[in-house]
Amino acid sequence: MRFQVDIDSYTHQCDSTDPELLGRWLIEIFGRHQWSAGTFCRVRAYPSCGDLAPGGTSEQRDWIADTRYMDTWAPTSPRELLDKMGKTLDRYEADKAEGLI
Repeated sequence: MRFQVDIDSYTHQCDSTDPELLGRWLIEIFGRHQWSAGTFCRVRAYPSCGDLAPGGTSEQRDWIADTRYMDTWAPTSPRELLDKMGKTLDRYEADKAEGLI
C-alpha cells in the first residue's frame, strides 16, 4: 500500500507491503507534528504495484484500485485514519455484495 500524508506544508510518502511497517510509519509521521485546530492534514492511500506475493502478478493489489473508492481523508490521528479507511472498505464490500461493482 502506498500512503501520501500531507500535514501543513510537509508531504510524506511511503510504499510497502508490510502492514506493521506502514503502521509504525504513520504513527511516526503523525507524531512529528504539533497539532492544533488549524492543522491541515490530508491522507491518500493507493494500491502498491508489482509482484505482491510469491508467483504473483502485477495485477494483484493490496488496496482498492477502483477510483470510485479512492477517498482523501482528513484525519487528526492514526486511529481516526483507520476508522475512515474501514468505512471505505465497508462501502466497497457492500457495493460488491450488491453486484454494483
